[in-house]
Amino acid sequence: MITIIFFVIIVVILALAEAGYYLKHAFDKLDIDVRFSKNIAGYGDTIEVIERAQNNKKLPLPFLILKFEVPIAIRFNDMENISLSDNYYREDMLTMRGRSRHTRTIKATCRKRGYYEFTRVTASTTDLFFLNKIGDDFRTDSSLVILPQIIATDELRTLIAMTISDIQIRRTLLTDPFTLAGIREYQPWDPMSSINWTASAKVGDFMVNQNASTGAKKVNIFLNLEYYNTKKSESLLELSISLVYSYMRELMEAGISTALYSNGKDTLNGNSIAINSLTSMDAVEQCGIELARIDLKQEVTPIENIIEKYALRNTSGELNIVISPNYNSNFQNVLSRLLLQNSQIPLLWVMPCYYNDKTLGKMNLNSDLATHYMKWEVSGRD
Repeated sequence: MITIIFFVIIVVILALAEAGYYLKHAFDKLDIDVRFSKNIAGYGDTIEVIERAQNNKKLPLPFLILKFEVPIAIRFNDMENISLSDNYYREDMLTMRGRSRHTRTIKATCRKRGYYEFTRVTASTTDLFFLNKIGDDFRTDSSLVILPQIIATDELRTLIAMTISDIQIRRTLLTDPFTLAGIREYQPWDPMSSINWTASAKVGDFMVNQNASTGAKKVNIFLNLEYYNTKKSESLLELSISLVYSYMRELMEAGISTALYSNGKDTLNGNSIAINSLTSMDAVEQCGIELARIDLKQEVTPIENIIEKYALRNTSGELNIVISPNYNSNFQNVLSRLLLQNSQIPLLWVMPCYYNDKTLGKMNLNSDLATHYMKWEVSGRD
């Protein structure tokens, strides 16, 4: 009997010692990281969330539970071990022998533009006798930019056609036929006389010459992200961001330089977007990153400040496109004052809205904006 009691005491002492040792050293030399497989992804792309855990000591861990949260904009293709509130919360369990490594990749789909970070992973384990639950937080440093959605609609094609037509009308008719600015792919609006048949034969597709011109060939885009209703809805603001990104890409494909000004604030530095010239697709992609990082929850700069600061600089006939789902009297008055100060300024206001929005029937459009106004109607509602 005494032997049994002594044995039990020894076991209890060893168990307590073991539990105490695990409590103190379980997370020694344990490296945990959760990160995105890439830093930049397109809307709708499939990426991977990569879990890594490495136990660099001889002490084994009976199990290791990793918990981390991911914004609902990034949806896991495998929804096992997922709980949902404001974010997705994933919980994975694995075993970690001494000096072992674990890597798991989880596919996910990018469903909303934005800037997202992994900043923390919570890990929990226990000792060999399951006497104590041991937990700790591990810092991570991984971020992901999801670019705005690229949209292709009849309205966008109409806007592109209107833009190119306006630019061609305003450009100086004196194009220098002896100065070749470059060769690019044929577009439907290019005259047949501009086709470079030698270059076309080499690449197997129609290519056209670009001759130098003294006329302006640039579009200034103003993106107004002021709320458009009292509910502070964001759906049309998101559509506007996608429209701007898609429009800029189409303009660049057509060889048209672009500038972008917006009163939306960057989630990282709080600055508004002001890019005076975009002349390459790489520059457009970089601008797409800035559009992706706009935080609609931040208070915007008054659009009046943006338009009057940059649009009045336009003395060369450059086309100004204002994209704004907000149509209140203050905003309309800003555009009216701009036209009053310079009646010759090329201006078009594109207003994203819903087909069945009954409030538009009460919209009072300033008479001087009637020829500078275009509705961009989409299905849905707030």
